[in-house]
Amino acid sequence: MNPFKVVSRSFSLRLLAAVMLTVVLGASITGVFFFTYTNQSLGESYTQRFANLSIYKLAVIRNSLYIYALFAVAIFVAVVLFSIYYSHKVTGPLYRIRMFAKEMERGNFGIGIRFREGDAIHAIAETANSFSQRYGEIYSRLNELVDAMEKDAAVLKRAIEKGDSKGGDSARDRIASGVTELNEILSGLKL
Repeated sequence: MNPFKVVSRSFSLRLLAAVMLTVVLGASITGVFFFTYTNQSLGESYTQRFANLSIYKLAVIRNSLYIYALFAVAIFVAVVLFSIYYSHKVTGPLYRIRMFAKEMERGNFGIGIRFREGDAIHAIAETANSFSQRYGEIYSRLNELVDAMEKDAAVLKRAIEKGDSKGGDSARDRIASGVTELNEILSGLKL
């Protein structure tokens, strides 16, 4: 999958197919209605046909305008409804991504994004979920390191206050290795 393609091709094709099907179906139904409504006999003889033709002509024009206007409105409404339906397949996930980002901002890395079947941007959810998991692990490890270093700092402080230089050596070494690990973790972060 192309990493820069947010909306899947199948989503775009389904939207296009729905709109085209609506227009073709509307035009076909309009044609059937028009044929059925206007399929009338003009008369038995040529004279009757010719006399009725002018009357029939006006009726056909008037009625065809009614039929075409009715179905044009129906097609327009159907296209608008399809557009609303498919736009929700994009805006719903965007809303969930926004809520996900707010939770991440609060430091809640244990959450994930779940999209409904048929939503347009599943690739973003997968990326965001892996991002959340990775940074959640890093955040947890950083907290563990800081907590351990605070405990070791307290041990080192007590040793210094007692004047015991040997007692603080192991705490100092653990703090130094913690600082090294912190530097490695922080240098590997990419934002």
